Amino acid sequence: MTKKTNKTKPLWTPRVPRALYSTGHQDLETRRGEYLNAPEEKIREFKVDIIMEALRFAEGLIVAPSVCTHVWGENYVLCHLITCFGVKGVEQLLEEGALEFLLWASPVNYISLTSPGDVKGLDPLTPGHHTSPAHCDPQASVELGLKGAGKVPWPQLERLAKLAIEKTHVSAKNVSQDAVQAVRKAYDRGALRRYGFDPSVPRYDLSEDQRGKLSGLAEDIAKGMVLHSLDVDVHESELTWKQLLRMRDIVGSHGAVKAVEAGLRVENLPNIPAVMLAGVLQPKDIVDIRNHQSTQELRKWLWEQPDPHNAEAVAKAWLATITDKPLKDKTWFKTVRVAVATVVGLAAPAALGAAAEGIISGGALGYALGAADTFGVEKLLTKPSPRRFADLLRQKMAEHKAPAQLPQGNRKQRRAKKSKQRKST
Repeated sequence: MTKKTNKTKPLWTPRVPRALYSTGHQDLETRRGEYLNAPEEKIREFKVDIIMEALRFAEGLIVAPSVCTHVWGENYVLCHLITCFGVKGVEQLLEEGALEFLLWASPVNYISLTSPGDVKGLDPLTPGHHTSPAHCDPQASVELGLKGAGKVPWPQLERLAKLAIEKTHVSAKNVSQDAVQAVRKAYDRGALRRYGFDPSVPRYDLSEDQRGKLSGLAEDIAKGMVLHSLDVDVHESELTWKQLLRMRDIVGSHGAVKAVEAGLRVENLPNIPAVMLAGVLQPKDIVDIRNHQSTQELRKWLWEQPDPHNAEAVAKAWLATITDKPLKDKTWFKTVRVAVATVVGLAAPAALGAAAEGIISGGALGYALGAADTFGVEKLLTKPSPRRFADLLRQKMAEHKAPAQLPQGNRKQRRAKKSKQRKST
């Protein structure tokens, strides 16, 4: 008897996605109103969130060729990016195709039980499409958003605005309609039982919470349809990732960034946000490093993994590149795990630098260990390897931490000067 072939669809088709999708900056803008008259402590926490999201965005630029950010109405996301990367930095990202925007004009709404009039018997899901210029016109969205760029004169922003307009996608009107139709059919055939929806209960009898949950699911599917058409994978943001694209069969999962962090821990290295917090890398460095050959190799290697969103599997594969043999000993793998350092929850932005400095200088990281062994050797390999990117980080960290070596003559002069000062007192 012949064995049946396993026809299970693989989790991932090896390919480098065109971009990662990020919602973090837009979520911050949505929350901004909550902090206008908030206590000082809450405002500081919000500022920390802004810093952390900028670092996560920079990490996305390393993992994928581009980052596509979610925009709702006025593109204030551009102001966040200008604050982080500067006008020239954002221009460069736009010119190189490393930054694009998805202007979301296709929400899925629901009829609330508190709505005026008789809503009994009405299907709660209603597809929507915004027609106001800020929500459906890239030019209006960009120009209105850039009004929040502070004191930057418009002539300095004009070229950036033109590039941003060209890099803005708008969701089509039919997207929310198709998503609502898909959810209604799935609901009726019982495919949404795992989300707590019983097909024997008519949709018009759903509670307020269930209506919101069902419309959220439909909008997630709508976003999945758009991202799939754009060949965009999703970028996990510490602040905003909740249930986006819960339907795994629509688009890939979201753990690629976490997978790279796990690989760097195998190398005894911190993640990109920690390196930036320590001042080893500046935002302008990220703009350049993303084009480095070692970074491109990292992307190629990562996205060719059977499941690039599985952090543990990627870490094991990364470790196997170090040992040059398949990893089978799980106990060995556990010994190289390093506790994840986090700065979320710190009260003030000023504390971030000190916290990261402690992380970097701690013995757990030991970034200098093995640096000399890997420099140059990995370049002899022709197969894409994530280790060259790790070497690049080690090199940057070594340059940053190495003390300035003064010439012997200068040290003698300094000691003589100090001795003279002591005698004169």
